[in-house]
Amino acid sequence: MSDNNLKERDSSKPSLKNGEKNIIPGASRMRYYPIFADLNGRPVVVIGGGVVAERKVASLLSAGAEITIVSPRLTKALRALADGGRVRTLKRKYRNGDLMGASLAVSASDRKDVNTAVRKEADSRSILLNVVDDPRLCDFIVPSVVDRGDLVVAISTSGQFPALAKKLRKDIEKTIGTEYEHFTLILGEARKILLKRGESHVKKKSVIKALLDSEIPEMIKAERLDDIDALLKRLLGKDCGFTRLGLSHKLRLGQQKSAEIRPRRSSKG
Repeated sequence: MSDNNLKERDSSKPSLKNGEKNIIPGASRMRYYPIFADLNGRPVVVIGGGVVAERKVASLLSAGAEITIVSPRLTKALRALADGGRVRTLKRKYRNGDLMGASLAVSASDRKDVNTAVRKEADSRSILLNVVDDPRLCDFIVPSVVDRGDLVVAISTSGQFPALAKKLRKDIEKTIGTEYEHFTLILGEARKILLKRGESHVKKKSVIKALLDSEIPEMIKAERLDDIDALLKRLLGKDCGFTRLGLSHKLRLGQQKSAEIRPRRSSKG
């Protein structure tokens, strides 16, 4: 395939064809389809071994991906991951065929010819590819992320102005603090109880609303764990405190501070 035949991704928003109507009236066309992918145990290839690749590898590892890094040089952090068996490395320049078997690929090379070659191979193997800082060659782009455990907020400007996504992420982090990681965990366990009991729709809706409108996030911040326990028992039943919900090992009652309540680093997007 020649460079002239290389398929570049149009960075503009898809437009309606003549006579075509939106399926949902008033809805605008999206440039990218937002999706949360399960990469746990899936093979991912990262081309490049610099600081940008390091950031990509860190986020991919947190998602459980099985990573192969292709680069003749690695940062100190990437070398440590390789030495510890966390990632597989091919300590050489990229070669055609390096993407074989990958579910996903990231090209973090600072060389245009390398990124172009990786794009060609990804097309030939139908592998979704992200080329750092070049949306034209991307099948997908990576959003700016607020990470609160199971609660994840992703922000994207569809590649138009990443700095805006970063600013919005910082603004959202101020509103959705680390306490929401544990609030989400509590809500999830409470929902399991309600579903297991086979409660009526009206009852479930009433309890869920009460939990959502409660001061549990503020209680978590203030480490008022006894108050949370009492609230759960009042809404879900006397047998549904922390122990019944399986949370006692994560949110310890009494004067002990929970080692689990600590900030998680958010992606810089």
